[in-house]
This record gives sequence, C-alpha cells and structure tokens, in this order.
Amino acid sequence: QGRAGSSYGTTCDGNLVVAGGEGFGRAWANVDMFDGVAWTSLDDLEQARHGSGLATFCGCGEMLIASGSGNQGGRPELETTERIVTPGSRCG
Repeated sequence: QGRAGSSYGTTCDGNLVVAGGEGFGRAWANVDMFDGVAWTSLDDLEQARHGSGLATFCGCGEMLIASGSGNQGGRPELETTERIVTPGSRCG
C-alpha cells in the first residue's frame, strides 16, 4: 500500500522498518519490516501517525516512534512516544 509521511529506520541487523504514514484520507497505524526478501507485519501502533521520527536501540532491538500528526494533513499534533517491538527484541 502506498503511504506518504511514513517513518522509517533500520534495525541493528539491517532490516528496514516502516511505521505509520498517511493516505486515502487518514493516518496509518501499521508497522512493517523488510528483511531484503519479504515484508513482515509487526504490531500496529496504538495511535495512527505520520511525520514522526524513529530511534533504534541496538542494545535490546527495539525502536521508538515519537510525535507526528494523528490525521492526514496534520492535527492533532501528537506528543506521545510508542515502543515498536521487533523480532528478537531483548528489552523487558
């Protein structure tokens, strides 16, 4: 599916993670990971968002997504941060 304004980053083992985004009149909550061969769906975000940033924590294999907007085109501006658990995560 096409989605604009998504957040993306890489896991410590080189997989691409794409989270959120906007399109078709709404913001997206889905999170997907690409390992170079196939896409895998991860758990959805609690709050759909776009225009956010991702941070990777290599010590435990998780990512954080922060802020962004909750609807296509902006507003509400979000002030929350969510944890994205990737396969092989070692955080508690």
